[in-house]
Amino acid sequence: MVAARERPAVPVDIDLADEEVSSIKRIVNAVKLLKVSDLTRSDGESSVTEMSLSAELAVMKYMEVKPKLEIIIGEGISDETFFHKGKSIEIQCRSKEGLAFLSPYNSSKWFDVDYGILVYRINDSKYRIHGVISGEMFAREHTVKEHGGIKFEVCGPDCFSDIALIR
Repeated sequence: MVAARERPAVPVDIDLADEEVSSIKRIVNAVKLLKVSDLTRSDGESSVTEMSLSAELAVMKYMEVKPKLEIIIGEGISDETFFHKGKSIEIQCRSKEGLAFLSPYNSSKWFDVDYGILVYRINDSKYRIHGVISGEMFAREHTVKEHGGIKFEVCGPDCFSDIALIR
């Protein structure tokens, strides 16, 4: 189990190849065209974005998992969840460094996910893996913040440990 600050986060930059970026763009466009209801947010936009899939691919490359770009629909598992060594991993990507990892307020999701990984988008082909937090640590360390009238459970970047701990 990874404890907060067990080994401070050591950011790792991952570059995506041009063909990987192109593949991700094709997948996102296909999902938009198909208008898959399980992947559509309440505002009508797709929950599958180039940023989220690119972050997932960057983490898979770092973890030395053969990249397998697929969309998992249903069963409460999002497109940013994948499995490594029998553990479920939720990946959240932010467009700006320093932004937090968050979950909807009072969400039971964290009791079903083993680890969370925070990633920052540097540009279309470069992603910075900030670190990892266990689901249990998130449940203990989070604070509650409100944004636009919606409450979120939040853990800032300082709660994360070195991603190498689960590699």
